[in-house]
Amino acid sequence: MQSIGTFAGIDADISGLENQIEAGKLKFGPIKNLASRAKNYVGASDEESKNFASFQSKLENMRNGVLLLNKGVQTEGDAQRAMGEIMSNPNDVDVVKQRLAEIRALNRRAVELRKNNVNTLRSNFGHDELDFSKYEKQPATTNLAPQGAQPYSDAEKEARYQAWKKSQVAK
Repeated sequence: MQSIGTFAGIDADISGLENQIEAGKLKFGPIKNLASRAKNYVGASDEESKNFASFQSKLENMRNGVLLLNKGVQTEGDAQRAMGEIMSNPNDVDVVKQRLAEIRALNRRAVELRKNNVNTLRSNFGHDELDFSKYEKQPATTNLAPQGAQPYSDAEKEARYQAWKKSQVAK
């Protein structure tokens, strides 16, 4: 049951990331990614750079959950390849979207297999099928602001970002 709940959380997070991408609140590209990292590093983050940082963090969390959920030689390899491609190439939005969709499909297949296994076992002992709905409803954790966060003013963000850019040119 825990793996089904894990999947539901991962699926909700992927859905949240896909929504951010579609809404233009999470963008990718070599320069875009570097700029987002820089803004976050100097404390001049904006919505897009914070979403990028959350995306990177979510990838690490998802990788662990996806690999745990997708046990088995072929499925596990597929999941590892899809996660590896996202993590090594978050520069192309179409690649990211395609791999996120593949991960969702692999996870759905793994969950259906687990649900079928549980229900087959229950059937063998004369029990009704289990209602998995309470395990499958998990909220997304993407795009949530931390409690009590005190953001920098726009002027302070811009000043920090410009100072960072200047320091990069000097290198």
